[in-house]
Amino acid sequence: MIDVAVITSGLNLSKSTKEKITRAPLIYDEVEAHIQIFGLCTTVCNQYSEEYLKLKNGPEPVVNDGLYKAREDFVTCHMNCVSSIEAQLKSLQ
Repeated sequence: MIDVAVITSGLNLSKSTKEKITRAPLIYDEVEAHIQIFGLCTTVCNQYSEEYLKLKNGPEPVVNDGLYKAREDFVTCHMNCVSSIEAQLKSLQ
């Protein structure tokens, strides 16, 4: 008999290959998950928002191209982050 060991967060879970390994359906609050994903992606992409705010509120005149680029970079980062995490979440179902 061959044992398959899975290490998860310090837990050692072993299943015999003769036992069928099944995945339980993923149950979660979609609204809360979306809020958490949005917050995480905002944190991850914060470098763009900080640059955007620096350009917007800085003492020097705002160069429109730089302002638009910073805003565009943040939005692109945020959209990619959210869609990537949501796709991974859907793949677990």
